[in-house]
Amino acid sequence: PDAGGDAAAAAPGAGGPPDAVFDDPLAHVYRTEDAEALRRILGRRYHAVVGNPPYVTPKDPALNRAYRERFASCHRKYSLGAPFTERFFDLAEASAGAAEPAGFVGLITANSFMKREFGRKLIEGFLPRRDLTTWSTPPARTSPATARRR
Repeated sequence: PDAGGDAAAAAPGAGGPPDAVFDDPLAHVYRTEDAEALRRILGRRYHAVVGNPPYVTPKDPALNRAYRERFASCHRKYSLGAPFTERFFDLAEASAGAAEPAGFVGLITANSFMKREFGRKLIEGFLPRRDLTTWSTPPARTSPATARRR
């Protein structure tokens, strides 16, 4: 089943700000969304979590505060890629030890967090506690203006 919703704002057990709107982790659900399906999908762990987090900064002050309260990687004028990266790992299966592998996470995301101050907490605090097996940065895209026909 499909369910639309904010995977980061719906992080179960992540605490949240004192604002009443966030007392229930799913209080942000819109009327057109299936709250029960969202709870079922985002309330468990998966062997593989793949996605493309948003690259924008949060504009809504209440959501900005909520993300900051729930995710340690939200630093300065952060991109939503930071808390969504944490959330993707939260949704992946945890390892029960060396004999049992953890779930896999695959992200297609901007590398702006590596170049700007807002990514510091993600790089220095969060990612070192994860087993990163592959990191790939594709070559810069060739723009149509500079591409040559062969």
